[in-house]
Amino acid sequence: MAIPPSQLKFWHRLPSWRSLGIELWWPLPLLGITFWLGGGWLTNWVLSQPYGTMDRLQADIQLGVQTAGNVVAITAAVNLAEGRTTVRVKTIDATLQDQEMAWPVTDLNEIEALIANELGLSISEVRQVARYHILNQ
Repeated sequence: MAIPPSQLKFWHRLPSWRSLGIELWWPLPLLGITFWLGGGWLTNWVLSQPYGTMDRLQADIQLGVQTAGNVVAITAAVNLAEGRTTVRVKTIDATLQDQEMAWPVTDLNEIEALIANELGLSISEVRQVARYHILNQ
């Protein structure tokens, strides 16, 4: 009497898997070793290629972003309720690393003009590094 397919084990339902013997499994380690050695050789070959860099460093190229003199940052706190502005200037210079100024002005154009006059910078240089905090709106 024949055994119904539902009672057969998994491997009995797939007769083609039983016929796969050493003919399939024998080349797999050989194939793995070939890929491993070939990948190592290819990696060494790619990493040993010369790079297309220049022979010397070019230090005479101007960068697009320039700091305004020795000024690193300008922070202006505009207090509308009191009608005054407090300005902090951070510089690279070792003698004057932080400066603090205060004016009874709240208009941003006037503040920029006063900062530029005080630091000896142009208004466009002040605008590059200035940050404004509007208080008590």
